[in-house]
Amino acid sequence: MANNTSVSGRAHIVLPLDTQKIAADVLVRVGGELDLPTVAALDAGLRAAQNLTVPGGRLLVDLSDATFLGVTSMNALEAAYRRCAAIGVALSLRGVCASIARHLAAAGLGHLAPDPLRAG
Repeated sequence: MANNTSVSGRAHIVLPLDTQKIAADVLVRVGGELDLPTVAALDAGLRAAQNLTVPGGRLLVDLSDATFLGVTSMNALEAAYRRCAAIGVALSLRGVCASIARHLAAAGLGHLAPDPLRAG
């Protein structure tokens, strides 16, 4: 997985993020803790991936390697979902563990991860 680096204050935060274009779809693999220190890198990665999408395509965000999903990152995912919907691109999450799926559902974002993994 490639590293995307963001600067938050004086500390450099490394967020594992890898983007692949597959036909009309774009797959983004994100790992690690997705919280306040990494939200800028997540948002930048999602925006860059969105720029590769085409109307009618999908932006698939794979969270298989994510260990935590904080509120700020949920907000970034919801914002990306809305931006994609506005241009005719479907955004959905893949590889979501049950605990992250519960947090998404509690935040009213269960629609982003329709098929969570059973583990977690």
